[in-house]
Amino acid sequence: FPLAKLIKHILNSLPVGDPCLNIITSNYDHLVEYACDICGIQCCTGFTGAHLQRFSHDILVCDSYSQIVVADRKTTKAEYRKQKRVRLLKPHGSLKWQQIDGETYQCAEPLENARRVIITPGLTKYKASLTDPTMNCHRELANQSVRSATSIMMIGYGFNDVHLQTVLTERLNQGLPSLIITRSLSDNAKQVVQN
Repeated sequence: FPLAKLIKHILNSLPVGDPCLNIITSNYDHLVEYACDICGIQCCTGFTGAHLQRFSHDILVCDSYSQIVVADRKTTKAEYRKQKRVRLLKPHGSLKWQQIDGETYQCAEPLENARRVIITPGLTKYKASLTDPTMNCHRELANQSVRSATSIMMIGYGFNDVHLQTVLTERLNQGLPSLIITRSLSDNAKQVVQN
């Protein structure tokens, strides 16, 4: 699974002090989650629980730590270090996200009386992404990630989501080192590259 190999390689190249790889996708599918599972990498979308997972902003923004034992000739002590992980941001929602009474859950099975938390193509994409608290949280964190990025890689992105790419195009225009990987550039992507 090539995406799993790519994610693992990038994650292993991150500095020890900041081992979190931010991945932003406008896709609803679970390819990134699947890739992380294949290589045993923690993938955080902000949900906790077993079968009926509940969304928490704190889970999404906080780092994960693990305890390790450090030993030298004289002492042995426990230290906590940041865990390697992928923070997956889905500003258009996900196939498993469902909302009941204003609370967002992640569940593989359809929940009774739940509405899907997903943005479908159309004129209301921008409004929907701003009014849903879970998607809005993911969008805001995606923008923060792009603002603080030292480099960025875009795979298959056509620059067709004006409501998502304001910060991205701003950073690219500032000279942020970037790599675009795609079968062919869309007209919008060509315009971004020319600028």
